[in-house]
Amino acid sequence: MENNTIRVCLFCVIGFFYGHLEAQQLFIHPFIYTAGIEVALPPGYDADHNSHCFVEYKEVTDAGWKSGIEADRISNKGVDQFKESLFGLQPATTYEISVRLVDSFPKLNVINLSIQTITTREVFEVQPTNNIKWVSPGGIGTEYTQQSPGKLSVLLGSPLSCGTTIMLKDGLYPDKELAISITGDCSSGEPILFMAAPGANPVFDGGYYQPLQWTQSQSNPNLYSAALPEAASYTNLCLLNGKMLYPYPSVMPNILVDTFSLTGLGFQYDGFVRDDKTIYIHTREGTDPNESEVILSQAFRFMTIYGNGSKAHLVFDGITVKNFAKPTVPLFSLGNAAMAFDLRNVHQVVFSNCRFAYNNFHLSFGGTCDDILIQSCSFKDETGLWSHGMLKKSVSNQSVFVPTSVCRQFENGAVFLEDGHRIAIRGSLFEGTCSGIVKQFETGIIDEADIYDNTFVDNFDAIECDGQWSNLRVWNNEIRSAMAGFSLAPPLTGPRYFYRNVIHHIASRQNIPNDPYYTGCNPPMAFTSAGVGIKSNSGLVPDDQAGSVYFINNTFHSEDTLGFTYTLWDGEWKKATFVNNIYYALQNEIGYFQGFKDKTHFQLTSVYDNYYTASQKPIATIKEVHGQYTCHEVYDVLDLQNELTAITGSDKIVIEYSFQEDPQFADAASGNFTLMPGSPMIDRGIQVKGFYDYNGIGPDLGARESTFVSSDGALQNQTHFLVYPNPTQEEVDIIPGRTFPQVNVKLFKCFRPAYFSSFIF
Repeated sequence: MENNTIRVCLFCVIGFFYGHLEAQQLFIHPFIYTAGIEVALPPGYDADHNSHCFVEYKEVTDAGWKSGIEADRISNKGVDQFKESLFGLQPATTYEISVRLVDSFPKLNVINLSIQTITTREVFEVQPTNNIKWVSPGGIGTEYTQQSPGKLSVLLGSPLSCGTTIMLKDGLYPDKELAISITGDCSSGEPILFMAAPGANPVFDGGYYQPLQWTQSQSNPNLYSAALPEAASYTNLCLLNGKMLYPYPSVMPNILVDTFSLTGLGFQYDGFVRDDKTIYIHTREGTDPNESEVILSQAFRFMTIYGNGSKAHLVFDGITVKNFAKPTVPLFSLGNAAMAFDLRNVHQVVFSNCRFAYNNFHLSFGGTCDDILIQSCSFKDETGLWSHGMLKKSVSNQSVFVPTSVCRQFENGAVFLEDGHRIAIRGSLFEGTCSGIVKQFETGIIDEADIYDNTFVDNFDAIECDGQWSNLRVWNNEIRSAMAGFSLAPPLTGPRYFYRNVIHHIASRQNIPNDPYYTGCNPPMAFTSAGVGIKSNSGLVPDDQAGSVYFINNTFHSEDTLGFTYTLWDGEWKKATFVNNIYYALQNEIGYFQGFKDKTHFQLTSVYDNYYTASQKPIATIKEVHGQYTCHEVYDVLDLQNELTAITGSDKIVIEYSFQEDPQFADAASGNFTLMPGSPMIDRGIQVKGFYDYNGIGPDLGARESTFVSSDGALQNQTHFLVYPNPTQEEVDIIPGRTFPQVNVKLFKCFRPAYFSSFIF
């Protein structure tokens, strides 16, 4: 036995030996500030899923090792793996990474894998290549020089060679329906680059601006109609004086297309209806379109990129693409949604400093697209302000009986993903988009993804990571006024880490009686959907392959009467762990649990979290059966674990070492969630392995680590150790990390397996 292993014998002795794993494969995926760890296990290894995987890392010049959070055991496309993420790395820095596998049954088997060395990526900066082709909106030349620029569509009529920079001069470009087919790989040193010239603002606009002749309705003076030109037929965009109008399903109430008609403004939102020949506008104020600016769309696509599986090293920098919102609508068909960029099976793609506005879809990555970087871009829309009913209730296809609006094509994403590896989205603004970032639920997996330093405002779902995501790292994002901050419905694969995010001003939205709405503990008087920080309510029961989710040092804030940190219908995850978070509700509860009666599989661990309700509301409401009204209110966080355990019958619920104190934010109204000096949240948290960016003697609670230190002191952070087997009635092995300081151990006759987790200590 090694010197740094403490053995406590309870009843009998278990053997201990070192082994070797021949078919093991270790893959490390370095990003700029993080790295993903992947250990692929051979068939038959650890059939009882008793083994554990520990990762330690250090800069090559450092003497001491740091421990990462314990890896998760998952199955990814039929391959058993351990997955883990490292945080807080530095760009362009070399690290050593050590991985250890520990199997505790039938004998303790420790396998130290060979230490690997990796270098993190540099921050990407766009630099033109030597082969520059100049283009301009009115370009006519074939020289493509700065003095004699050519036309973009003509240049793209021939294949582009690697190492080509297309330098875009200033102006409004008429180009649309462009296409590129990539048939071979390029290198990072010879990319294909579309780049705004220095000081230029190249704009690609699919809008239709020609004024129409509007006729006022005699029966409704607020309703106007006009003949729709063929160029804008079936437009999914109507901007009236800069405001995006809602596409109602029909002009008059009609059971074929639901009853929320334009004439009645059924959703209480100014709107329009169109088909291929006529457009109608109705506003509450009676705005006259003849005296207003009306912008429609006449463009289906800006650019389609056929990657053919190539490593394109394709870069777009500094361009604007807007108003591509005219779908194709075949008879009785949903048709094809309009898109700015339609990228298919292409790898190594960068969008940097680009602007997108009022496109039905902004960036769509279809098929498998690996190594994608989106940085410092902006995405603008207003569909994110609409209710669930508005997005769902319009018909999906064209009707020969009444004009319809094919509204379902607005249930879109600014960045739409299907399947891919190594995705990074950083430093971007998502304003009013239905989903900021979304993956197609049914197909593919997003494997290794960084989403950080972004701002999300007025989205329906800010980050929609439903389905298959593995090694997802979401950190240091601000999410403001979203219907759902994080959607995990359900988290089918993991692990997923949410770290130092601020989700604030969570607010409810008006909804309709025949659509999902908040029911509470009494029959509803108003049909309203709750706003939530975390959504995971698709109703799927987890199995052994479900994903684990970790919420560490986040701040959730709401001032709304129906703004919740979470409304949980069921536990769809393999493991959900919350540590060092702040939950703040000014006029509402923190959590709303519904349909929890006898849900023995439900799992939740919450430690060192702060639950604060400013208006003396209960911290949580638990409804036993969805659709019925037997409710339990919990006012004291010390009672929450016992209440949930009694109702669910689950022994997998741990809510301990929690607080109920005013966090004392600097200025929550303006979105400043740093802590005031003297806040009781300072130094109040517990150190979590792999997350070391804190001041003082312990982490602050919440997302914003302060520069202040608590005068009262904080709980001394414990050193990581692992207990095997867990639980047991026999011998226990306690294995520390690579360094072994003095550890005090207390043994109890019975302890909770969910809390005696190796990831915290």
